[in-house]
Amino acid sequence: RDGAVVMDAVVGAGKDEAVVETLMEQYVRWVAKVQVAPDPNHLDPRAEPRFAIPSGRPDSKPWCRPQKDGPPLRALGLGKYALELLRRPVASPLVDDWLWTGNSTQHHGGVVKYDLDWVVQNWRSLSCDVWEDMVGDATFWGAFLTRAALRVGADLAE
Repeated sequence: RDGAVVMDAVVGAGKDEAVVETLMEQYVRWVAKVQVAPDPNHLDPRAEPRFAIPSGRPDSKPWCRPQKDGPPLRALGLGKYALELLRRPVASPLVDDWLWTGNSTQHHGGVVKYDLDWVVQNWRSLSCDVWEDMVGDATFWGAFLTRAALRVGADLAE
């Protein structure tokens, strides 16, 4: 989830479009890898709080799990980036090839859609809160992120 926040900031603050695109493409490929990584904690890796860099393996150290804010944070940031790419005069293949493929056999429909699928299926599940000090099923942070990510996903699906 920290990566999602950082990469959203990179997009918002990036002045050199080519540098931002390169960083985002690398991040998107990394997300696609970790979304399907075997998880030693027996969780869906999309809800894992920590991954090894650069291998993408979920961390097995004791940590508050699951953390259901990672999937909506990624979907929100990457979905907004996909919408930005779609508004450009020249289409970026990153959207159709990685972010929202429209094909369930290609990256599960795209890394954004795959995270949104997790959000829809797990929004009421127990999760660690943003400060990782309590587990519950209803935190404002989680509800806010879920709503925001689903709204961006709906715009992207159009």
